[in-house]
Amino acid sequence: MGYRILRTLLLTLILGVFTALSAQNEPAARASYGDYLIMGLVHRGDLPVNPFRITSLAEKEIAQLIFGYGLTKTPDKYGSPPPLIGPPINKPEDSKYRIWEFALARGVSFHDGSEFRNKDVIFTFSFLKKFGGYLFNRNLDFRNVLRISPGQGDLEVVFELRDPDPDFLRKLADIPILPEKYYAEAMAVGHAAFAVQPPIGMGPFRLDIQTPTEIVMVHHPFYHAGRPFLDGVRVILFEDEQELLDALVEGRIDYLELPDPGTARRLHSLLRKRIGIFPVPRHEQTVTTLLFNVNHGPLASIPVRQAIDMALNRQTMVDRFMPDYAEPAYSLLGSDDPHFYKKISTKKFNPRLAQELLAKEGWVVDPRTGILTRDGVALSFKLYFSRNSSLEESLVRTIKLELGELKINVEPVPIPNFRKAAHLAQNDYQAMLYEYAFLPDYLLEGFSNFYGEALGGRSSHRNYRNRYMDRLFEMLQQGKTSPDRIYQRLQMFMETERPAIFLFFNKTILVALDQRFEQYRSAFREGTRQYARMNPIENWFVPRDKQKY
Repeated sequence: MGYRILRTLLLTLILGVFTALSAQNEPAARASYGDYLIMGLVHRGDLPVNPFRITSLAEKEIAQLIFGYGLTKTPDKYGSPPPLIGPPINKPEDSKYRIWEFALARGVSFHDGSEFRNKDVIFTFSFLKKFGGYLFNRNLDFRNVLRISPGQGDLEVVFELRDPDPDFLRKLADIPILPEKYYAEAMAVGHAAFAVQPPIGMGPFRLDIQTPTEIVMVHHPFYHAGRPFLDGVRVILFEDEQELLDALVEGRIDYLELPDPGTARRLHSLLRKRIGIFPVPRHEQTVTTLLFNVNHGPLASIPVRQAIDMALNRQTMVDRFMPDYAEPAYSLLGSDDPHFYKKISTKKFNPRLAQELLAKEGWVVDPRTGILTRDGVALSFKLYFSRNSSLEESLVRTIKLELGELKINVEPVPIPNFRKAAHLAQNDYQAMLYEYAFLPDYLLEGFSNFYGEALGGRSSHRNYRNRYMDRLFEMLQQGKTSPDRIYQRLQMFMETERPAIFLFFNKTILVALDQRFEQYRSAFREGTRQYARMNPIENWFVPRDKQKY
């Protein structure tokens, strides 16, 4: 028992020292408090501030700035701040990974001044166990937690699991901890509490103002890793990409993520001395797709969709618009992924075979219009894409030209990017350029969401319906099949029926940032490659003589 107490004290002391050291910065940086970071984002309407119902990466990042990073943080485009827990106090393997005990960091406070204690951890995970939640494509399901209890004192917590889980520590990551006293009513009303109470967390910034066009956060003066250098962060919301780029050129924003290298080159030549542009590896899997409404006229035909696929040259698209930053896609997964369906052809481009397939299906050129027709119906469809998006405009132009070689007519239809989700949900489109992103660590949810939402398999206005896949997902919930079978079968049906075409993976984030900021990057290595990840925003600073706001 004495050894166990000593071990707990040592772990707590180490966490406290780590936290204190993280707040110690160079004297020059210490003198550089002040200024705001102005970020730009394409979005319309309020961004919900609910840390447990996150639908986009932008929402996740804003929630982390306010609520904190959780007990630990998974590295993504930002590096990880000091964790709030140490390694398990016990040896989980001794309990067959059913008992996990942790010591919590000292000196951590919430925005309302209350101190972080084990009761807050117990409250947070009890809330998730009762009401659930989601973080992008990750389901926050803690029903396997049998009970959560305090250990010795108020800085130790014990998780007891129903079933063994060697991976439990990873599942604690990225889940913000709520102050139990402030959110006590949430245990009765659930997620509705976040809509009526101003958000309070332990993040480096607290919410100050929120409107449909702007979010303003101010620094948390008692942040456990040291007071952020910046006075605050503003997020300005724009309707489309062109408005966002105009704001950067006019100096109204400091930070944005660029859509493609071509845009980056144009901005660099225009704003050479004012902004820096640099790449950051993309943690999430992001794939650009061409979605079909399989209930629309000619697109209801599988051979037509197969012919369209064969007529599109993915490699040319990558080389022309995303060189060095993307790679061709033939599935939700890269061909080197162990779950990739090996029967998928990665050599699809064959316009001659596409032409023969359409002829075999009875499509002939109407001499009056020059478009393929069959039984008086033209092979024509409307292609929705994001308005004022330079990348999507270029892709649509390429698709129209390549399909035009087969005498297929494509009618481009620009729409606001934020309206795409509504068109998908209502099955109100014929074809659409759509960027789908998911966290690869939660692959099953990524596949499930793509089938249910992007393809409309579970929408109230159903698009692509596959009874076999519906049954497989039901069997998975009943424990009668494995996730591997889901991965293989959905990829197989995507290959044979083509309800969507995968074009390319976007592997890199291109960041544009005003040059006055410093200490925003940190180097790290993955295998033999050297990368630069961004430091957490609370570590960024602006020298006093360069401060703008």
